[in-house]
Amino acid sequence: MSEGNTLLTILLVSNSFSLIGSLFVMTAFLVFKSIRSFSFRLVFFMSTADFIHSISLMLPSSGTWCIIQAVTLNYSALSSTLWSFCIAFALYDSAVKENMHIQRWQGWFFLISYGLPLIFSIIPFAFDSYGLAKGWCWIKRSFEYELVLRTTCFYFIIWGVMIFNTIVYISVIRKLKRDYGNIVEYQSQSSILIKRLATYLIILVITYLPISVKRIFEIFVDKDLPFWVTCIAAFGISITGLANASVYGFTGPVRAAVKSVFYPENRAVSLYSLYTQNFTTSFNTNNL
Repeated sequence: MSEGNTLLTILLVSNSFSLIGSLFVMTAFLVFKSIRSFSFRLVFFMSTADFIHSISLMLPSSGTWCIIQAVTLNYSALSSTLWSFCIAFALYDSAVKENMHIQRWQGWFFLISYGLPLIFSIIPFAFDSYGLAKGWCWIKRSFEYELVLRTTCFYFIIWGVMIFNTIVYISVIRKLKRDYGNIVEYQSQSSILIKRLATYLIILVITYLPISVKRIFEIFVDKDLPFWVTCIAAFGISITGLANASVYGFTGPVRAAVKSVFYPENRAVSLYSLYTQNFTTSFNTNNL
């Protein structure tokens, strides 16, 4: 199998699984009213961005389709990442700051997660900088201001969100340990929540670190990188939807809602309710 066919297979297979994961979250939100909390609404919006992201990576990388792929890829990747930023901010404001009116930020969340990606996707288009970029279409390597545009219109936001989310989840984990670390009956549940918060960070690292390394080397190294680096990077960004759906979407309340379809008498209790009930009812972290 040629390198081109191998890369195409990786993109098609991994993004197909991501499509399924995103569709599962979107369908669950629309079907089950019991899980439509404010927090899961944010996850739903993130899944719509992941859905578009997966489709964009499955588009042909030639002709007009190349430009469409580049624009939608940049937009959806930024949108999905910024929705994770909004989720982290909402969790921090609710759990750490104990804000009882977290839904007041919803308008800003829309502006940040839909407006900013639009702006940063139009800028490269205005400079005619979209094109084939070693594997798929994005900001092309031959563009004169490639480093500036790739950094300001994509990686600055991605890395900034990584840093912010890390700080937020460390703050939440510290508060969790401080409030419940010495209470024996809560230790098991708090441990599960801490592991979930850590997984949120791992997702960003797994999905965007390989592609970040690849693009940085492409800028400063003239020779082509080994093909396996491109394959790892392609796999990483392609499983974004599946990873987000698995960690953010497939939570206790969602599993309970799905089980209730087949076993109506079975009602699962959230592992996080004892922790979150002391904070806000407007931002239900049971769904995170």
